[in-house]
Amino acid sequence: MNDGEFRILLDFMDLSFPGYRKVRKGVKKRVVRRMVELGIPSVMDYLKLARRDKEEYHCLRLIMTVSISRFFRDEMLWKDFSGHVMPELAATQSSRVTIWCAGCARGEEPYTLTMAWKVLGQKLPHLPPLKIVATDINPDYLAMAKQGEYRQNSLKNVPPEIWATCFEPTPRSKWFRVKPAFKKGIDWRVHDLHDDPPDERFDIIFLRNSILMYCNDELKAWVLRRIVSSLANKGFLIKGAHEQLPRGAREFRSCFDSPYIFRKT
Repeated sequence: MNDGEFRILLDFMDLSFPGYRKVRKGVKKRVVRRMVELGIPSVMDYLKLARRDKEEYHCLRLIMTVSISRFFRDEMLWKDFSGHVMPELAATQSSRVTIWCAGCARGEEPYTLTMAWKVLGQKLPHLPPLKIVATDINPDYLAMAKQGEYRQNSLKNVPPEIWATCFEPTPRSKWFRVKPAFKKGIDWRVHDLHDDPPDERFDIIFLRNSILMYCNDELKAWVLRRIVSSLANKGFLIKGAHEQLPRGAREFRSCFDSPYIFRKT
């Protein structure tokens, strides 16, 4: 599959070539593998099938998902988040802090949150409980997340004091397991960001490495409007440093001079 054919595929799915530019090689291989399985010789023939067959369209959407992540990804985000957002919520929320990790892939981000919250609890006397709703469209990714086992290279950004406290070795060489205590409070759910958001009110929504990266502007704006409806007033939206909010997203203002953290106004 050449880039011209890949662009046709992305346009059909309302996805963005710039978002996929660095990862397109692996995604194209997955699509071609599926075409070979079905005995379909051309991209246009495959798109005809996906257009008329809802199950195949859903299969294609799973194929197009990207799951690149690791623990404590983006060091400055976690520094700002732990230094500003978490203490503010700990001081203002008396019952529970609720977070939605939208597009959580294999679970590194939700587990990072439970670990960062545990560290904060060692500094603050009265820390409210944490509830995390972790969603992804791909059930295979969620199954891996629930298992909580990761290669050593996924842990390369984990601070040494957290590594020893939160992980344990597995029988497989260079694989580590999240300890059971850090799995508590995470509600794993299969969810498509094109669908209605979970029926809850969230203090924080993590929306990184998903629609803001990979969708075209029109789809990005439409999905974000639906997601924003479930974010509490003055709640926080967390995005990737190089991801852009859609034009006209006036509900948010940046916080703490951070390219990652925005507050709902």
